[in-house]
Amino acid sequence: MNSSTFFPAATANAASRLSGGPKMFFSFSQAPLGLSRSVADRSSQACENSPRMYRNLVDATYTALKRTGHAHDRLMFGELAPRGAENWGVFSGMKPLIFLRAMYCVDSQYRPLRGAAAAIRGCPTNAAGSRQFRAKNPALFTAAGVADHPYMRWYPPNREKFPDPNNTSLGQIGNLTRSLDRLNRMYGSHKRFPIYNTEFGYITTPPVSIWRRFGLKPRMLRSSSLAIPADLRGQDRILEILRLLGGNRYINAPGGRALYDAAQFERRGIELKFLPPFAGRTNSILYEFCFHPIDALRAELPDMV
Repeated sequence: MNSSTFFPAATANAASRLSGGPKMFFSFSQAPLGLSRSVADRSSQACENSPRMYRNLVDATYTALKRTGHAHDRLMFGELAPRGAENWGVFSGMKPLIFLRAMYCVDSQYRPLRGAAAAIRGCPTNAAGSRQFRAKNPALFTAAGVADHPYMRWYPPNREKFPDPNNTSLGQIGNLTRSLDRLNRMYGSHKRFPIYNTEFGYITTPPVSIWRRFGLKPRMLRSSSLAIPADLRGQDRILEILRLLGGNRYINAPGGRALYDAAQFERRGIELKFLPPFAGRTNSILYEFCFHPIDALRAELPDMV
């Protein structure tokens, strides 16, 4: 089943089960990220695939809500990650404004895509098709708002340390508002979308006392401080970090087994290990840490490594 048949069926089924008063609906989360949402290669040319898929999802959600009596509920799309990689692909997301432009079928100069470049992205290939784009994709012009996850990592919320015209962190939120306004004007719409911050947080260094309670003395080091090529991602990046630091053992969370090839680590003299799933009194080690004595938690973790 392809996206054009799956999305309407799935969203209509979900919408038909809803009841009660007005609701706010969100289409997907961090759309520019993910395994099957990052890149398509339908010819010798690699191009954005997730914007086409997400456009179909938003359209299907909008249609399903109307058909199931939820036309007056509010739909929001986006849930954008604030930044992306230079070379996006299977394990790295594209920059959010590259994603938005492809979803609205325009190029980097906000000109309508044409010909093969449009066809491969599921976009109108000529001017007549572009004139119908707004009517065929009403949610992209009438939604209640656009959601962003404007994480600032560890620096001040009003100052982006690594500015990029295609990113949408809190320090560069103007990039997003200007782009959305411009995309709407391209199709004759005067809509000015509200921007909703639906996920935010900071990367912090936990207090030393927390580690001491576990009897640990970790050395905290950001990988960005190392001389690692920007195009190294996933397993290759981990292996390079280990090489630079002289590491001989890498320990990962239990859910990451499919991400790493043990033979690659072994060839480099590195032991690859995975933590076992947490099997405490609850399914959350964070809950245990917050609400139970540290000695009790330590007793539940005798053989984690």
